[in-house]
Amino acid sequence: PENTLTDVRDGNTYLVRKLADGNCWMSQNLNLTLSTATALNSTTSDLSAGRTWTPQNNTQTVEGIAWAQYGGDVARSFEPGEAMYFADGVGTGTLNTDTANYSGYLTSGEPYWHVGNYYNWYAATAGSGTTTVTSGNATDSICPKGWKLPDDVGTKSFVNLLFTTYGLQDNDAASAIKILAAPLNFVRSGYYNYPQVQARVRTRGSNGYWWSNTATNALNVRNLGTSEKPFLSPQSDDHRGDGLSVRCVAR
Repeated sequence: PENTLTDVRDGNTYLVRKLADGNCWMSQNLNLTLSTATALNSTTSDLSAGRTWTPQNNTQTVEGIAWAQYGGDVARSFEPGEAMYFADGVGTGTLNTDTANYSGYLTSGEPYWHVGNYYNWYAATAGSGTTTVTSGNATDSICPKGWKLPDDVGTKSFVNLLFTTYGLQDNDAASAIKILAAPLNFVRSGYYNYPQVQARVRTRGSNGYWWSNTATNALNVRNLGTSEKPFLSPQSDDHRGDGLSVRCVAR
């Protein structure tokens, strides 16, 4: 079953599906733009009761802006505009590779999907994933009310959805394609890399990464990672300072 979710915070709509694990998942990446003039609250966002959170930075629209190393406690997000990405092996198209910038881009073909925004982990957790959270789960997220970041383990995790329920595997070409197709549609949106010299979107079209709510140490956070290699890991680690995609699951 599938439906349309309207995010009352900005009017954006998302295709949502009840998947075989019994949970409702967004089938598109979150596209919420953050603003220092707009506080998130527990009425419309996935924040603890009575809590509000105001981002320290507006969502940027220009690449090349360095983010705090390893994230820190500074919210950063990047909006690539109307950028699209292509599901390699699903439909047909021509995917060119910008080897100088390590970023893929689509020139033609179907189907197309919007990338959504990229968020560092502090932003993805609506300021609850501070540097003091070195293990366990952040309490809040920028998902709409009633939705959350996936857990590292358990019934609302990427590993349960993809490996336990759908039987996907790492280093398996069929699994690397199946995760792109309906009803999963975790298509390769790349990530925003934060370093001072080369801060930019990388690996769009060849890799995809999505945050969980679980920190593994002072620097890293669990995430879902996939690529055309083939590579598929629902329990990868990534620096909390990178800008990854957000895919929400219903609470």
